[in-house]
Amino acid sequence: YTVEIADATGHSVVEMTKTELISQASNAKGSWVFVDNKMVAADELAKTNFDDAQHIRMVPALQAGKDEKTYTVEIADATGHSVVEMTKTELISQASNAKGSWVFVDNKMVAADELAKTNFDDAQHIRMVPALQAGKDEKTYTVEIADATGHSVVEMTKSDLIKQATSAKGSWVFVDNKMVAANELADADFDSAQHIRMVPALQAGQ
Repeated sequence: YTVEIADATGHSVVEMTKTELISQASNAKGSWVFVDNKMVAADELAKTNFDDAQHIRMVPALQAGKDEKTYTVEIADATGHSVVEMTKTELISQASNAKGSWVFVDNKMVAADELAKTNFDDAQHIRMVPALQAGKDEKTYTVEIADATGHSVVEMTKSDLIKQATSAKGSWVFVDNKMVAANELADADFDSAQHIRMVPALQAGQ
């Protein structure tokens, strides 16, 4: 397979077998492998089908700041999720490159441009959902996600919003200042909405 190997000077393109790629990724602890822009953990590569891949890329671990603290990050994708170790710099870079990615720090959505100001040290759970998870043909809406520090503004499909509101039990969703229960969102008309806002459950009754 044709594999792009990224390094500090740019990248090299080499031909590798699946076995060689797995071996290289395993030996270079913390390396990231992206198959069509989906991050795949080293221990998941053996189960990955490379035959239909359009783009395979590996970023060696040496690209991570050697003295920078790493965090455990769950990368969600269509097949489930991978758990990887990433520095804050790496997470910001990945979230910025994958336009529209959602990053949740302890179930609070943080916009990519807000990550640099976010304190990860006390986080219990960091999760990133790549933009490709949104329905490609589904219309998106501008949603304001309120939290204790202020708010983030993100683009979400109706399905995304329903999923997020349902997974964050007790979240309040306001469509033009009218509260809509999570189980009623599917029937709500978003097309004529001027303002959509979600307040995560953790913000209630504080």
